[in-house]
Amino acid sequence: MKRPRRVQSSLLISSLLAMSLGLVGCGGIQSVDGPTIYASQCARCHGGDGQGSTGPALGSNSRMAELSDDEIESVIVNGRRAMPRYGGLSEVQLENLVAYLRTLP
Repeated sequence: MKRPRRVQSSLLISSLLAMSLGLVGCGGIQSVDGPTIYASQCARCHGGDGQGSTGPALGSNSRMAELSDDEIESVIVNGRRAMPRYGGLSEVQLENLVAYLRTLP
């Protein structure tokens, strides 16, 4: 029996939503893309473009720009002051996230 178009659309939307929510799982984010990691893990506090919000700005004119890549990775993994630690990223994810942070205005 063929499903009505409305049911097919609902199933498609539900599947797409489940797949997008699957980017963040119990073991951490699965994407290795820097902008995707930033959007899902960092933007809520640091702003969509790194301009700052409840957390400090992260752009090229921020204090972060003075840190080495290793120091930035350490802050992400271990936390610092009000920023909680986030140890759920692989080395590749960390490198891609730091590379993306370096592109913020």
